[in-house]
Amino acid sequence: MRKINGSVTIFFSLTISTFILFLSVLIRLVLDRYEKERFEIISDICITSILGEYSIPLYETYDLLYIDSGYSGYAGDVESVDTIKSRAEYYFEQNISQNSEVAATGETRPPWGEICIESVGIDDFQTAAAGFGQSMRAQIGRNAESGKYDSYRADDVPGDIESIVLNNENSFWEEWQGLMQAINEKKLPKKMNSKTGKLEEVPLTNPADWVYSLSRNDILFNTGTDISDISNALLPLEDCISQRGARNTMELGNIPHYDNSAMDCFLLQKMNSFQNRLQVRLSGNELEYILEGEGSDYVNFRKVVEDITDIRISDNRNHIENNSEIIRRASEEARKLEVCTLDESFIEPVAKSIVYACVYLETLNDITRLLKGNRIPLVKNNIYVRVENVISESRVSAEYGGGYTYIQYLIGMINEMDEMTLNLRVMDLIEMEIRRQTGSRFRMDFCIERLYMSIEGSGKYGGKNNINRVYGYY
Repeated sequence: MRKINGSVTIFFSLTISTFILFLSVLIRLVLDRYEKERFEIISDICITSILGEYSIPLYETYDLLYIDSGYSGYAGDVESVDTIKSRAEYYFEQNISQNSEVAATGETRPPWGEICIESVGIDDFQTAAAGFGQSMRAQIGRNAESGKYDSYRADDVPGDIESIVLNNENSFWEEWQGLMQAINEKKLPKKMNSKTGKLEEVPLTNPADWVYSLSRNDILFNTGTDISDISNALLPLEDCISQRGARNTMELGNIPHYDNSAMDCFLLQKMNSFQNRLQVRLSGNELEYILEGEGSDYVNFRKVVEDITDIRISDNRNHIENNSEIIRRASEEARKLEVCTLDESFIEPVAKSIVYACVYLETLNDITRLLKGNRIPLVKNNIYVRVENVISESRVSAEYGGGYTYIQYLIGMINEMDEMTLNLRVMDLIEMEIRRQTGSRFRMDFCIERLYMSIEGSGKYGGKNNINRVYGYY
């Protein structure tokens, strides 16, 4: 009986010991797992807190979500992510430090309450400049999809602008100048002066001369455009991203690509132009800057108008040079000139110069109407200039029923731009505006959208916890 009792005692001792050991291991595993989960939760909370410190001026002005690594110049180096790392360490400290209320009441902390953060590292990050502005472009696309911008259809802008200019090789000005120079260099015929009895050169009274002289003036002067609100001051471009060179352009994930329609909506709603002054900013002609990239509003505006003039000349030239009535009337008027009567070699170049004058007068009317808020088709169905306008020294004055506005021409031209150049110039404007608001050295290529974090820590029982995770807005 004693042997049996002894065996039972040994059996229960071994069983209970094994059970206690198993239970201890199980508790340790549970605590380790809880420590790990709590470590991950704290990490998520802390980095989410960092993401909550996005640039407010950038979001309120442009609806773009990025962490300004320099915190608008007030909290750290604008060209470093050390401030973000310091902020992360601060949030970890606040989340894992002993609660003051527990200490005051004398309550003991639970056995899983102690977590130690050993290191916080930012292994990599993605900025607004990723893909030379593709990150910014993707946020703009998402905003457009969510309805933040007014809708704008693709057929609201003139398409294929470039082909219209290229089809005519944009050689109008050179050809016209060469033609007028050739006419003026031709030897004039002579005739006998009945009063003096001497041979004298017959003056060339080309009716196209006044139009050619007019074309040598500034196009803004010829259209009578009021430019009193356009600044001649230089824009602070020297430290903008397109001038200094973009950094941190690495794409660290698949950035979705959006077509021009989203960018069009953004530009129309957020950027100033000659006929659409939305905000008081350093530049009142931001769309014009995007197209030309020069250092003053006046220069950018003038160059844009010159570009639109080239577009209109290409279309008008095509119509006029294929208009048999204008060609016939130009030849008739040339033949009436005494010079052409005496020397028929003048007829063709003079007639051609009258045709070129018609092209310019039609174009001048287009640009004048466009800058006054009217619409001009990209490709017209008819023209209004007549040879009589050249002969009588009168400008064309006609209204068009349909077509595109000045701003729509701008958007159509922007859509023809190289995408990288477009993105960088948009970021130039954003940098200038945020710097104006904050007085900082704000830089888009240090505005962070995604953080690749590595966090190491340990628990109360010596367990190691490591996290390698991507945090971001999208």
